Amino acid sequence: MKIYRKNSGMSLIEMLIAIFIFTIGMLGFSLLFARSWKANTFIMAVGQSSQQASQGMDEVVSLIRKVRDPGTTGAVNSIADNDLVIFLDYDEDTTIERIHLYLENSQIKRGIREPDASGTY
Repeated sequence: MKIYRKNSGMSLIEMLIAIFIFTIGMLGFSLLFARSWKANTFIMAVGQSSQQASQGMDEVVSLIRKVRDPGTTGAVNSIADNDLVIFLDYDEDTTIERIHLYLENSQIKRGIREPDASGTY
Protein backbone atom coordinates (compact mmCIF):
# COMPACT_ATOMS: atom_id res chain seq x y z
CA MET A 1 0.00 0.00 0.00
CA LYS A 2 1.38 3.34 -1.01
CA ILE A 3 0.99 6.42 1.13
CA TYR A 4 0.95 9.64 -0.76
CA ARG A 5 2.06 12.72 1.01
CA LYS A 6 1.06 16.05 -0.20
CA ASN A 7 4.23 18.15 -0.67
CA SER A 8 2.71 21.50 -0.20
CA GLY A 9 4.57 24.77 0.31
CA MET A 10 3.33 27.77 2.17
CA SER A 11 -0.22 28.90 1.79
CA LEU A 12 -1.02 32.36 0.50
CA ILE A 13 -1.91 33.61 4.00
CA GLU A 14 1.39 32.33 5.43
CA MET A 15 3.29 34.02 2.60
CA LEU A 16 1.52 37.34 3.17
CA ILE A 17 2.25 37.18 6.91
CA ALA A 18 5.92 36.41 6.21
CA ILE A 19 6.17 39.36 3.78
CA PHE A 20 4.46 41.63 6.35
CA ILE A 21 6.90 40.61 9.10
CA PHE A 22 9.87 41.07 6.75
CA THR A 23 8.58 44.52 5.72
CA ILE A 24 8.20 45.60 9.36
CA GLY A 25 11.77 44.44 10.07
CA MET A 26 13.15 46.31 7.05
CA LEU A 27 11.25 49.46 8.05
CA GLY A 28 12.77 49.28 11.53
CA PHE A 29 16.29 48.89 10.15
CA SER A 30 15.70 51.77 7.70
CA LEU A 31 14.54 54.09 10.49
CA LEU A 32 17.50 53.05 12.65
CA PHE A 33 19.90 53.77 9.78
CA ALA A 34 18.31 57.17 9.02
CA ARG A 35 18.46 58.28 12.66
CA SER A 36 22.03 57.04 13.01
CA TRP A 37 23.00 58.98 9.87
CA LYS A 38 21.41 62.17 11.26
CA ALA A 39 23.13 61.75 14.62
CA ASN A 40 26.47 61.09 12.93
CA THR A 41 26.09 64.20 10.75
CA PHE A 42 25.31 66.32 13.82
CA ILE A 43 28.25 64.89 15.77
CA MET A 44 30.61 65.57 12.85
CA ALA A 45 29.38 69.17 12.55
CA VAL A 46 29.83 69.77 16.29
CA GLY A 47 33.29 68.22 16.15
CA GLN A 48 34.37 70.42 13.24
CA SER A 49 33.01 73.54 14.94
CA SER A 50 34.82 72.62 18.13
CA GLN A 51 38.06 72.08 16.26
CA GLN A 52 37.78 75.43 14.46
CA ALA A 53 37.06 77.22 17.74
CA SER A 54 40.02 75.51 19.37
CA GLN A 55 42.34 76.48 16.51
CA GLY A 56 41.14 80.10 16.67
CA MET A 57 41.69 80.29 20.40
CA ASP A 58 45.12 78.66 20.06
CA GLU A 59 46.07 81.43 17.62
CA VAL A 60 44.81 84.15 19.98
CA VAL A 61 46.68 82.60 22.92
CA SER A 62 49.82 82.39 20.78
CA LEU A 63 49.52 86.10 19.97
CA ILE A 64 48.95 87.05 23.61
CA ARG A 65 52.05 85.10 24.66
CA LYS A 66 54.17 87.18 22.25
CA VAL A 67 53.01 90.54 23.68
CA ARG A 68 55.81 93.12 24.02
CA ASP A 69 55.89 96.57 25.55
CA PRO A 70 56.51 99.18 22.80
CA GLY A 71 57.54 101.83 25.29
CA THR A 72 55.23 104.36 26.88
CA THR A 73 51.89 102.79 25.93
CA GLY A 74 52.28 99.43 27.69
CA ALA A 75 51.92 95.96 26.23
CA VAL A 76 48.11 95.90 26.48
CA ASN A 77 46.53 99.09 25.25
CA SER A 78 42.83 98.38 25.59
CA ILE A 79 40.63 95.62 26.95
CA ALA A 80 36.85 95.80 26.59
CA ASP A 81 33.99 93.43 25.94
CA ASN A 82 34.82 91.57 22.72
CA ASP A 83 37.78 93.88 22.04
CA LEU A 84 41.52 93.61 22.78
CA VAL A 85 44.42 95.83 21.63
CA ILE A 86 47.93 94.51 22.20
CA PHE A 87 51.43 95.24 20.94
CA LEU A 88 53.78 92.59 19.58
CA ASP A 89 56.24 91.86 16.81
CA TYR A 90 53.69 90.11 14.60
CA ASP A 91 55.72 89.74 11.42
CA GLU A 92 59.06 89.26 13.23
CA ASP A 93 60.78 92.27 11.62
CA THR A 94 61.90 93.80 14.97
CA THR A 95 59.17 96.46 14.68
CA ILE A 96 56.37 96.18 17.24
CA GLU A 97 52.94 96.32 15.62
CA ARG A 98 49.58 97.22 17.17
CA ILE A 99 47.21 94.24 16.98
CA HIS A 100 43.47 94.78 17.41
CA LEU A 101 41.48 91.60 18.13
CA TYR A 102 37.70 91.99 18.11
CA LEU A 103 34.52 89.97 17.73
CA GLU A 104 32.35 90.66 14.69
CA ASN A 105 29.48 88.46 13.51
CA SER A 106 30.57 85.68 15.89
CA GLN A 107 34.04 85.63 14.33
CA ILE A 108 37.31 86.82 15.85
CA LYS A 109 38.81 89.43 13.54
CA ARG A 110 42.32 90.86 13.64
CA GLY A 111 43.58 94.28 12.59
CA ILE A 112 47.31 95.03 12.33
CA ARG A 113 48.81 98.54 12.31
CA GLU A 114 52.47 99.34 11.77
CA PRO A 115 53.90 102.43 13.51
CA ASP A 116 54.47 105.50 11.36
CA ALA A 117 57.79 107.36 11.09
CA SER A 118 57.24 109.13 14.41
CA GLY A 119 56.52 105.82 16.18
CA THR A 120 52.83 106.39 16.75
CA TYR A 121 50.12 103.97 15.75
